[in-house]
Amino acid sequence: MPHFTFSPYFILLFSLFGFGQHAVTTSGGDGSNTDGKVSYSIGQVFYQTEVNNTHTVSQGVQQPFEISVLQVDSNVKSSFQVAIYPNPTTQYVTLELKENQLDAFQFQLFDGSGKAISKESPIMQQQTPISFDSLPSGVYFVTIKNNNHPIQTFKIIKK
Repeated sequence: MPHFTFSPYFILLFSLFGFGQHAVTTSGGDGSNTDGKVSYSIGQVFYQTEVNNTHTVSQGVQQPFEISVLQVDSNVKSSFQVAIYPNPTTQYVTLELKENQLDAFQFQLFDGSGKAISKESPIMQQQTPISFDSLPSGVYFVTIKNNNHPIQTFKIIKK
């Protein structure tokens, strides 16, 4: 019966043709300017986030940044202005309503399938925090209502 011995040369030969830390991605690329350089890829698994006072970097995935207006009622006066930030979020979003008559406005939170996960809540101040602390990561929708009529819906991403 032949005896095969692993030698350092044999191991070195086959390790030269191996791929380590190789990710299957759908797309990617590089970008640079005078302020810095970035490499990105789409399709890897998210695995680590670094945060300091001014920046957040999430490694492994091109991070989503979406603010989408999904529905607007044409009967609402044109001066109606609403903003929801930050999006994506990890803990809470701030609903900012630039309107003088707040007593007629409410908001409600829905999960990605459209199921209501909070009761309709009145908007009592121009900047209203909405907590996402107890919710798992995913896609949520915040619907703004005026006199119980939906007027605008925002898509929120919870990381």
